[in-house]
Amino acid sequence: MTCALDHRRRAPAPIAACAWIWLLASAACGGSPSAPSAIGPAVSPTIAAAVQAYEAYDLATSRALYRSVLARAASSTEDRVAAHRALARYAWQFDGDLAAARRELARARQIAEHASAMWAQQARIELAAKRASDALASAEQAAATAHGAAERVEAALLTGQALLALSTPAGLLQAASLLLAVLERRPGHTETSEPLLRTALALDQGVLVLAA
Repeated sequence: MTCALDHRRRAPAPIAACAWIWLLASAACGGSPSAPSAIGPAVSPTIAAAVQAYEAYDLATSRALYRSVLARAASSTEDRVAAHRALARYAWQFDGDLAAARRELARARQIAEHASAMWAQQARIELAAKRASDALASAEQAAATAHGAAERVEAALLTGQALLALSTPAGLLQAASLLLAVLERRPGHTETSEPLLRTALALDQGVLVLAA
């Protein structure tokens, strides 16, 4: 497998991109993976109630329920992680408080068995905050701690998006390789095809535009 997008016009993408594509290609098969969720399939009644309150647009009650999970000594690790992740999402989405979101995710990582999903969530928040360098660092941590195909693909997507945001020549080539590999695993995935198209246009790669 080659990482060169057009060997007649461009140099091959960095070796790191080749390694990424190998990881994606070697991931276990079985359908297109989806982004990890902050809430797992088996949740406690309090977590379920917090989700229901959020869906009913009662943010204050939802927050209070998540905080009650953290205050209760008997709460499971899974519930605590879910609560921290939800509070991080609320801190950024509704308060625009990047520092608070980072703190909640750091607390979740301290107790979680696997931290990749939390790093991926932070990468998304950093991208939304237009902090591309911090997003790239978080995406790389998501890749380093990934377990399974879904987390590897998610980390590759976020790394590609962060590299596109940074827009260095070498980074754009690597972003194109990563995003193209992700799109092969997630056909028709808009969140992948849109940044791939922007990357292709930045690189003036007509063939890649068609692929996107």
